[in-house]
Amino acid sequence: MIISKEDVFRSCENLPSISLASLELIRIVDNPETTKADIIELISLDEVLLVSLFRLVNSANFYTQKARNVADIVDILGFQAIKQKAIFISAKTVFCDETIWKQSVFLAIASKLISVEMGKGSSFVDDIYMAALFESYGAMALMNLYQNDYVPVFNMQNFDERLDKEADTFGVNHLELAYKVLTDWGIPKSVTCIIKNQIDFLKDKYLEFNMIIEISKILYAMCEAPIEELHDVLSEYGGLNLLMEKFGFNSKIIDEEFLAKLEKQYEFALNFSV
Repeated sequence: MIISKEDVFRSCENLPSISLASLELIRIVDNPETTKADIIELISLDEVLLVSLFRLVNSANFYTQKARNVADIVDILGFQAIKQKAIFISAKTVFCDETIWKQSVFLAIASKLISVEMGKGSSFVDDIYMAALFESYGAMALMNLYQNDYVPVFNMQNFDERLDKEADTFGVNHLELAYKVLTDWGIPKSVTCIIKNQIDFLKDKYLEFNMIIEISKILYAMCEAPIEELHDVLSEYGGLNLLMEKFGFNSKIIDEEFLAKLEKQYEFALNFSV
């Protein structure tokens, strides 16, 4: 069967998409003119987001205060936390493959934690969190739409060869597909370009983002390995060690405390229902 990228793009239109209220919320949070009333209005327009935020805030795991209304949610979480939660909840509603979803959640949380440890600002942290979370959306879409054709491609070990095979088979690789769909949704360019430029790993503007996401992928692949072995792999992994030196990344930040925090947040995210 011959599949063109136009066929893929049209088929993706039938998959779930992010709600307009969530997209607007993600877009306006960083605007200094955005008010609490603006946030409350947008949350109230999205029933899934509203119910999920209530469930999150009133869970016993993270918050001692309880929310009685939307205003309480905003007060307890704050604008930036609401943005990240909205990103996560929106993603969970559109991912249809459990295996790819679990990996995406891990990469997003690991990339966020690494960025925080490196002292990055909130905009950087939000962008890489969202990019890592949605990077595999294209793979999820291809798996959902063309499972029989896509499984052997998805399981290829060499990443560059996998991208080439995706393009040969479907007219588009999964990163380009994610870029196209997310752009059509209205996801900020600061996020979609991180995803697209995973193809060109050494593109200067995105080197630091690419390095952090790549480290997160290594953490995912070696989640059961001893920490000493993990440090050895990071120090010997192709040109990654040169990038870590360039951007001042010290692999020692990935210690037992870091991994425990990552595991706790990952387990909570996987168990959180929308």
